[in-house]
Amino acid sequence: MAIIAGFEPQDEKGLRAFLGATGYHARFMPRYSDLVEPLRAALRADKFEWSPALSSAVQRVRDELSVHGQLLLRGDRLVVPAALRERVLTNAHAGHQGVVRTKQRLRERFWWPRLDRQVRDLLKSCEVCSQHDGHVRRERPPLQPIPLPDGPWQRLMVDVIGPMRGPSSERYGIVLVDMYSRWPEVALCQDATADSICQFLETVFAREGVPLELLSLVAGARADCVFNGSTVTSAATAETIRLLKC
Repeated sequence: MAIIAGFEPQDEKGLRAFLGATGYHARFMPRYSDLVEPLRAALRADKFEWSPALSSAVQRVRDELSVHGQLLLRGDRLVVPAALRERVLTNAHAGHQGVVRTKQRLRERFWWPRLDRQVRDLLKSCEVCSQHDGHVRRERPPLQPIPLPDGPWQRLMVDVIGPMRGPSSERYGIVLVDMYSRWPEVALCQDATADSICQFLETVFAREGVPLELLSLVAGARADCVFNGSTVTSAATAETIRLLKC
């Protein structure tokens, strides 16, 4: 049964009463403004006249919400009360199917105001969904600045750029930078394997001396304070450092 089935406006007074009654339920009708605009336009006219178009507009508003026993429906979907929304969200989220699929499951049977926003907020706090769902906005971690060393050639950083256009022997560049003076050491090579990087480091360190620390971001690996006894991820790099320290 339509929730406002008792209203059958046929004149200006009845229409105003109808709009007053439906306005109470407007928060459950996202399209309420569009639905009642023809009715409001008729009230704003210089001369009010009832027409079949107004009857159709009234029927569309009446069909938006209905009551079946103790259940409130919007169309054929159940309007979920605030006390039960968290439970419905949790059940729809079972299986970690992501934002799109979770919304689809809910929209098929349920409705309440700001449903989409609550789904996004729920999945944003879900670590499993955040890792596998591209629709979840991932917050970037804050940048962690590396402290400036006290002097030159104490803390160095090595990285690789490429592949680049040009001769095959110069497709990659190994870059070593002194983080105090910003002095760069660059070597072009055919590939960027651990062996070629270590050979480059041995050449530079033989000429300039061994630094206190070496930071490596090559292939996502980071080795901090490698000359001060911390763990080194690359076996080749570890062997190079062992030889240099001897």
